[in-house]
Amino acid sequence: YELIRKGFTSFDIINHLNQFIQLNLDIPEQLRLMYLEDITICYLKLNEGIDSILQLSALICKFCKHKIPMQQNN
Repeated sequence: YELIRKGFTSFDIINHLNQFIQLNLDIPEQLRLMYLEDITICYLKLNEGIDSILQLSALICKFCKHKIPMQQNN
């Protein structure tokens, strides 16, 4: 909420998240693709005019629901 109070739009926050996830090599590839898919869906909803903090909150909730793929040690 603080970013919105500072004047950032939902599009600003989504674009920054998108760049961060694309450049962060510590995120497993499968998880990164799931995050990028969620960001894309949120971005489309924002373009349809559903611009609210609720969309950003839903995006963060979707991020939390994804499970990190476990690496097997063989």
